[in-house]
Amino acid sequence: MLDVLRNPPDDNRYAALKTQLLATFGLTRRERAAKLLDLPGLGDRKPSVLLSEMRALSHGHVSCMLFEEIFLRQMPDDIRMQLAQEDFADLDALAARADALWHAKTQTFPSTGIHALTHTKGCKDSTTVPTTPANTITPSSTWCFYHAKFGTRARKCRPPCSYPGNVQAGRQ
Repeated sequence: MLDVLRNPPDDNRYAALKTQLLATFGLTRRERAAKLLDLPGLGDRKPSVLLSEMRALSHGHVSCMLFEEIFLRQMPDDIRMQLAQEDFADLDALAARADALWHAKTQTFPSTGIHALTHTKGCKDSTTVPTTPANTITPSSTWCFYHAKFGTRARKCRPPCSYPGNVQAGRQ
């Protein structure tokens, strides 16, 4: 490596330096193949980001059924089922479709969405969706900090605490 830096060739200096850097720090063909086969899954990445990573590892070898299958296996089951019958001829279009499916899946909705819909004007049904289940204990102002935060899992109860079934605060 140092010999290329100290004594660069007269022609194609940058190409020689690039070749030497890749030989020193780059992955071998077998290492790239192993990384492709051992991908950790989609995680929180968009499918297009995963596809870009796979393309970089494959050095342009992307038009085969094995590459397509490796990509599909990284997707969550519901997205994989929707992409299975897609045309893999245009990988960029496939990645855009996968991104749209992934975004729809990971999009969060406000928790008041259903509750707000039940209280709109003009609604003929007067029934409302309860915001908390009936069997859930709601925090009281007379509970200690630990019971208010952790409920039945609280281990450091401090008096005064009126948590239902609280034996520990009664002992102190």
